[in-house]
Amino acid sequence: MDRSNLGAEIWPDISYAPYVESGTRPHWTSIKEGTSLRKWAKHKGFDEAGMRNLQLSIASKGTKANPFVKPTFDTMKPRVERDIISGFSRFVERVNQGNI
Repeated sequence: MDRSNLGAEIWPDISYAPYVESGTRPHWTSIKEGTSLRKWAKHKGFDEAGMRNLQLSIASKGTKANPFVKPTFDTMKPRVERDIISGFSRFVERVNQGNI
């Protein structure tokens, strides 16, 4: 079977996910109540001063990439291909037996 024609589409459903995947250039970001950065920083135990330092660090260095989609795709691709081929093979076998 020619596997080059198989495809999949994977995407995150959180607005900031692409920036986690790829990282960001230096930029100013808010740490106001309710922002995702503030929620994350609170969860990690940052106090107000730590949050301001985090904000300044992002403003001067940006953020590092933390890829999760590509490694998951790379890991799962062979399994998904195997399962598709196996499923179609079972289906064709049942058709040939007259069960479908």
